[in-house]
Amino acid sequence: MPYVVVIDRVTGEGVHEVDQYFHFLPGPMEHGGVEAHTALLDGPNLLVRALPTDGLVMASVASEVSFVYTQKEPRPAIRFRQKNTLPITFVTLLVPYVGTELPEVSFNAYPLDNALGVRVVGDGFSDVVFVTEHPVDIAALGIDRVVRAGLIRENGSGESERSLIE
Repeated sequence: MPYVVVIDRVTGEGVHEVDQYFHFLPGPMEHGGVEAHTALLDGPNLLVRALPTDGLVMASVASEVSFVYTQKEPRPAIRFRQKNTLPITFVTLLVPYVGTELPEVSFNAYPLDNALGVRVVGDGFSDVVFVTEHPVDIAALGIDRVVRAGLIRENGSGESERSLIE
C-alpha cells in the first residue's frame, strides 16, 4: 500500500496560529475528527489523516480550481489549525486509493528519544517512520549508527527491512 507521511514544522518564537491546507479534486469529500477522504466512485481518491495533537482542529474550507483559463469550479478542501507556542509540527498521513472502500491503515505516534516517530500499519506491513532535527543514534530501534531519518518495515513473517538516511 503506497502512502506518504508529511511532516511540516514551523519554527520561531512566541504563540502563533498556524494552518495547513489540503485541496482535493472536485467531487464528494467526507470528513470528521482529524481525517478526510474523497469519495469519487471510479476515480483516484485520497485519505488524509492527521496525527492528533493538543489543540489541532480540522475544518472544511471553500476552495476553487481552474482547469481551463478563467473558468473556476468549486472543490473540497480541509484546513488543520493549531494555536500554540512555536515550534508547531503537523504530521499527516496521505494514502491514495481507487474506489469507494477506504484503505485499512492505522497511524499513531511512536515514542522515540530525540526523534519524531510514527507507526503506520496496513495489510501485511508495520512501518516505523522517524526523523530527527540533528543526526542521533536511535538505540530504541536497534540502529547502531547515527542517522537523521529512516523507515523500518516489518512484514507479516517477522522479518524487517531498513532504509536509513545518515
